[in-house]
Amino acid sequence: MKRIGAGLAALLTATLGIVALPQTEAAAEVDVYTTPGTHILNGREWRTSCEPYSSTVDRCRAEIKATVVKVEAGQFVEVTDWAFNNLTYKPSPRSNWKGNPLGEAGDYVIDGRQWRTECDTAQTGNDACRSYILTTVYGVKTMTPRTYEQSNQWVFNNIVRFSVTPPPPTPTVPPKPTFCNAAPLPAGFALTDTGRPYVIKAPYTPVDMYNPTSISNFIRNTSRASNDATTAKAREDQKCLALLAAGHLMNGSETTRNAAGEIVRWFPYMFRFSANPTTDDLTAPWHSGLAQGGVLTTFTLLTDLTGDRSWLTRGAETFRSFEVPVSEPGGILNRDTEHGFLWFEEYPTTKDGQPLPTTVLNGHMEALIGLNLWHRRMVAEQSAGRTPVSQPAEIKALVDEALSTLEPMLDLHEVDIDGGTLTSYDAVRGYPAAPLRVNGASTLKVTSAALNNKAVTLPRTSETWDRDAYLVNGDFATVKDGMPEGWTRLGSATYSGPTSGHYRIRSGGNAWQGLEFGWAENPNKGIPSSWLQDIAGKPMTLTLRASISYPSGRAGASGRIALYEQCGTDVKLHYENVLRGSGQWADYTFGFNAPKAGCDLRVQFMVSPYNRDDTVFLLDDVQLSSQQTIGSSLKPAYDLKVYRTPENILSLTGSGKATVQAHYNGRWQDFATVDLTAERVDIVIPERFTGRNIHLGYHETHVGELMALYRAFPQHGYLLEYAQRWAPMAPSVHHTVPRPTTTTTSRVGTSTMSIESVIDEAYEYPLVDQFTGLPYEELEMLDELAKPAK
Repeated sequence: MKRIGAGLAALLTATLGIVALPQTEAAAEVDVYTTPGTHILNGREWRTSCEPYSSTVDRCRAEIKATVVKVEAGQFVEVTDWAFNNLTYKPSPRSNWKGNPLGEAGDYVIDGRQWRTECDTAQTGNDACRSYILTTVYGVKTMTPRTYEQSNQWVFNNIVRFSVTPPPPTPTVPPKPTFCNAAPLPAGFALTDTGRPYVIKAPYTPVDMYNPTSISNFIRNTSRASNDATTAKAREDQKCLALLAAGHLMNGSETTRNAAGEIVRWFPYMFRFSANPTTDDLTAPWHSGLAQGGVLTTFTLLTDLTGDRSWLTRGAETFRSFEVPVSEPGGILNRDTEHGFLWFEEYPTTKDGQPLPTTVLNGHMEALIGLNLWHRRMVAEQSAGRTPVSQPAEIKALVDEALSTLEPMLDLHEVDIDGGTLTSYDAVRGYPAAPLRVNGASTLKVTSAALNNKAVTLPRTSETWDRDAYLVNGDFATVKDGMPEGWTRLGSATYSGPTSGHYRIRSGGNAWQGLEFGWAENPNKGIPSSWLQDIAGKPMTLTLRASISYPSGRAGASGRIALYEQCGTDVKLHYENVLRGSGQWADYTFGFNAPKAGCDLRVQFMVSPYNRDDTVFLLDDVQLSSQQTIGSSLKPAYDLKVYRTPENILSLTGSGKATVQAHYNGRWQDFATVDLTAERVDIVIPERFTGRNIHLGYHETHVGELMALYRAFPQHGYLLEYAQRWAPMAPSVHHTVPRPTTTTTSRVGTSTMSIESVIDEAYEYPLVDQFTGLPYEELEMLDELAKPAK
């Protein structure tokens, strides 16, 4: 309880009145508390007077005609007269009352008397305070005979009202401009207020920055929609959108001149980007073979869509960019004569200011597709008796050179991972390499070890992994009421459940199907934070056996692992990954950090995306533990450029049986077991352990692009062969790849490029977002994927 000095007490005690009857609350017809004068209200007489309390506050005293009991000469006396009811301080800013007990809630002692103030309660209402004093009150006890009594009561004394600054008027937001009769936009896209297309999900901010690849893909989508439209209005509206985007595409372009003085047109990216941890960041504006190839295709589509041949002139300017070498600032042509390949670089990266191209696969193939379509257009122009704006022979020479050197580069982009053969995003080893060691009995002796003929020290261990466990019943052996004990079904029993000692999930096409660790009756599910307190924020490892099978003749989906960090009511996606395969059981390993202290971990398995039905995900032997200790190991260093050192060889001599291991995704994984002797044994280090950039989303893009090239160049049979090898790990496009037959396919032919097919034929595969590797129509699912399935 606070004690207040005598100065304030004097101010307050002038208000005290001792009345026999409780103070009366004024009715609402007139505010008798603050309206000066005499009033009759509900049959009662009121008298109010007001005066300045300070330079900023007025105070009013309200009295009511009432009978009160007083003590005079030791006797109780009833007197009818004007009696004090309360003081009211007119509205003023709350800040004026800071430190004043009348305007701040609390209990106070003022000059030895007890006061109580309450503010913003149901009694006071918002923006007001009421103060009460504990005092002696006299009243009538019995009427006949008439007797009296006294008691101590809290008596209402005064009101303080605070002025409320009205909120600023809500600004009138002008309606967002619409374009082309508010025609529907392609999935995954939006328009700026000026009509420039952008992808709704991007790894840069702001997301609506100029991006030539996104704009080009928008034009491709709207051009298709215009061609496919069933009404004249829809056709014109989609054409309008394509031209709107084309204007923005051109507005963001820039030009240089080649040695012949001809215009070279570029379509730069306007954001900073890290293409690989080992290379310098690309800073705006930077050029890309991916963007240039996409734009080149776009100009052929715009010519067909509009009949305006000036788009071909813009295309000729763009084609000249493919002849600018990476040795020149912004150049994209990487002709490596030492290693025998020609590459159109998606990222013309540098290291310490010197060119260090990353040889990104999908950017190169996108450029080849664009160049091929441009060649076909120029041949068609020539056949129609018109002078082509680019010479077909020049285009053909570039494409033929690139195709003649592509096959060995495809082999370099292959990486075997859990479940099958995948493709690396690029051909550099820019990520941390897995530590190495040998494991064997105490009699194992390693006499010498060399990595790529350079002597190294390879530690030996006899360690076995004594795993801890954070999941129960991961082999689904204990089943109760149709579900593995300790697990909860996601979706319908029609699509998922235990069978034959494992768990089977089949996508139904319209909702999530799968399972989650945790009991259904536990609203939080998952692994409680109390289980994880010793490893909060530390590395963990998830291992399992799985089989993924796709439907025949149509697009399939992937198995998905989704881990969510749940801190009270705050739930966010903590880690996710996908599983792919060819219908065979395989072992999978995933590494990630445990959630922060105090947070639960929810673990879910499902088929994604769920709108593709009849993908079957079989799951067994699920184990989650803390990471296996790395301990003593070799930290290998590999050649950054894969094409310069395609294989990395570990050479050993010694005696005894040695199992060579790499620490990857949180555990030591065996990759070779050999009997050592005095004669050197060479072991190839699997590429997945060497720091490669592995991205499952782009693998599907690679398969689609290979098939697009194969349809244009069937004489290059290797394109089909690689697509067939890669298709099992590409669920969304696996059905577009013919299955291998016993008939031998010519790997390389001499036929010329075909121009019979329509230009759009090469783009039957889904257009994908440049940064996520997802088809644009799936970008809108990213928000849904960020939340636990229910």
